[in-house]
Amino acid sequence: MSLVSLKEITKYGIEERYAVAAVTVFDPMFAEGVLCAAEDKKTPIIMMFGKTDVVDRPDYYPNLYQYLANRCRNSSVPVCLHLDHGPSFEACAYAIRAGATSVMIDGSMLPYEENVKVTRKVVEMAHACGVDVEAEIGHVGANTTSHEALGDDDNSIYTEPYMARKFVEDTNCDALAIAIGTAHGIYKEKPVLNIEVLKQIRKELNIPLVLHGASGLTQEDFSKVVDGGINKINICTALVVKTAQDMLKTAQSLPENTPHFAIAATNFQTAYEETAKHIEWFKTKPIIPAMDIMRY
Repeated sequence: MSLVSLKEITKYGIEERYAVAAVTVFDPMFAEGVLCAAEDKKTPIIMMFGKTDVVDRPDYYPNLYQYLANRCRNSSVPVCLHLDHGPSFEACAYAIRAGATSVMIDGSMLPYEENVKVTRKVVEMAHACGVDVEAEIGHVGANTTSHEALGDDDNSIYTEPYMARKFVEDTNCDALAIAIGTAHGIYKEKPVLNIEVLKQIRKELNIPLVLHGASGLTQEDFSKVVDGGINKINICTALVVKTAQDMLKTAQSLPENTPHFAIAATNFQTAYEETAKHIEWFKTKPIIPAMDIMRY
């Protein structure tokens, strides 16, 4: 297969009521686990990246992006390479240059008109490159356990259905992240999902709807949001925390003077198993019929 756009990879999900997993990756071994899970299940997958402070080297993330783009081009299933939470026009342009086939411009904390302005600017640039744009209206807050947390006062602002439609009309974005009660990071208490708001937004729009802050949701929760119309589900914290726990157990069980190979294998294996589990929970369907592949 090849790298494809976000609209292409989610186009059957709207009518057939399934979502595609969007997994944030930070290192090649973890990324391999995610991709191999999708390849074995013959389902599409969205690989997400975004700059963090995990490695204090200016060349690490540009090199990682290049690796991801090359690896995804050679995948046996359709893959969308997506910039998550792009903070600016410049960040989105850099991601496209690095090989992203989809970018998110996150203006959700800006006043409406400013959000529209920056989103429209990114859409014009990205569409000229054949790249799709995800935007956000409302705001999915972040718990302090999330690397995306803005502080203790980073609270969710729910998406209003009529504003969602207006925003898409004003910006021409290709996918929309909405706030229906989730939050980034590990939950301090059980989230209360507003499925009725989701269903109303789904009636208003015929583009992919995106759920952020999925870590901590149950299989039943995922079933409800997918049935309600979500087509892309971002998953990060739950996977990386589980991976860290498993890698720690492996490390603690190693005899002295033992190579780290078993720890690296655990990184791969946990990413593989958790991704495969979430693909099933998201009701992602195998690639039948073949997609109209846009190659990058």
